[in-house]
Amino acid sequence: MIITVANSIFNSDIRGHSSAIIWILLSVEILLLALLALQFYKAILITVIVIFGVLLLYYFFNNPFILFLTFLLSILAGTVELSSDVSISFVFITFIILTLFYLVKISDPSQKKSIDDHFTIKFLFGFFLIWSLFSVYIAIDKTLAIGYWRNYFAGFITFVYALKFVNTKKQIKIFLSVLIIWGVILSFIELYILFSLGNVATAMVKLFMSKNLLATSWGRSNYLASFHVFIIPIAFGYLMSTKSNKVKFAVSLALILMASTLILTLSRGGMLALLIGMTIFVVKALKPKLLIPLLFLVTILSIILLLNPLTVVIFEGISTVESNASTHTRLNFYIDTWHAFLKHPITGVGLGNLGHYAVFKITNSTASAHNIVLGALGETGIIGAILYLSAIFYSFITSFNNYLREKIERVRILQWSFLCSFIAALAHSMIEPNFEGFQFAILFWGTLAVFLRFSKLKQDEKLNLLGASNQ
Repeated sequence: MIITVANSIFNSDIRGHSSAIIWILLSVEILLLALLALQFYKAILITVIVIFGVLLLYYFFNNPFILFLTFLLSILAGTVELSSDVSISFVFITFIILTLFYLVKISDPSQKKSIDDHFTIKFLFGFFLIWSLFSVYIAIDKTLAIGYWRNYFAGFITFVYALKFVNTKKQIKIFLSVLIIWGVILSFIELYILFSLGNVATAMVKLFMSKNLLATSWGRSNYLASFHVFIIPIAFGYLMSTKSNKVKFAVSLALILMASTLILTLSRGGMLALLIGMTIFVVKALKPKLLIPLLFLVTILSIILLLNPLTVVIFEGISTVESNASTHTRLNFYIDTWHAFLKHPITGVGLGNLGHYAVFKITNSTASAHNIVLGALGETGIIGAILYLSAIFYSFITSFNNYLREKIERVRILQWSFLCSFIAALAHSMIEPNFEGFQFAILFWGTLAVFLRFSKLKQDEKLNLLGASNQ
């Protein structure tokens, strides 16, 4: 009796819901026909865009994992200029939507709690955000300080969002694919920029004269290199751990492409950081049966390096690093940053405000310490530096412990590849401002959250994700 009544109520709700949708669609259709009859074409276009936008938001709200992937990919969409004064940043718009949806979702009591909150990382990162926001008050350029704070906040929101909405093996497998595709798309963007400079010979000469010609609306040459440095070790670990031959072939091509376009950035720091990460990976994870595919990839990459005329430029820069003007400029700014920290050891000088405390003041553009430790000390003081660096250090220790707990060798390889990616990113952050960047913060903290979730999967789910049986 009760079940019959419940079914009748449920069915009536379905019918009522369907009826409401039909009436809405009919009303929209009548509106569009009326506008068409009146030849209000702009109004039709606006109406269609609004309807599509509402439907898309509704879809994202009910599929938060898809919104997370869209958020990551929107970085690559860059900025579109509507006029000389107005532009649209796709990633910033998506960031606002993702933040609002997250706040709504976590305030809903019907939502089930996360599997593991990773409270310590969120606590340290959250208090860093609070502390660094207070330091904005002493910043000379408060607008710039708030802009930098937003970058760190984006990393935090991405981290907690991914922890909550990326949970299944299917989602993690899709994410790994999207992460590698992300790097491939970036490579094609770089190649497009190269070809837009003219023919290959002309483009190479132009890059030789000014490597920052390789720039997008959201990043310049060295910054673009940081994404390859972070993605390549993970892609290599996925290649070595998966059992799918199709995946191996696709990832191999992706690695060759990303390594080739990393060279185009002429980033000496990026090449050195990647070398550090990959060396650690090979020493720890390489087994005799993996030697042949590794040698094949090394051979292909060696040929690319030898044929690329920009390789000479990179290695000359590395060999003369001690006498390079860029090196001396950074060393001088390290001293300026240290002096700024000594003047404001507790609060720092404010995010992004180090340029105002340099010997030769930099007030018309952003100035970075190009060193994650010195930058944190100079900008947020000893307390802010301890909080932020502790969040990163604790994240690394947690990831390392997850690796140690793994029993299956191929799963350990993938976990180790992420640790090597982590190390490469940290090594790069000692000479480049990657962690403080809006886009890199999103990609790094989102990937960290996914790998923390990966460690919580059951062993058979991990193996299934890698396309294998228990071997």
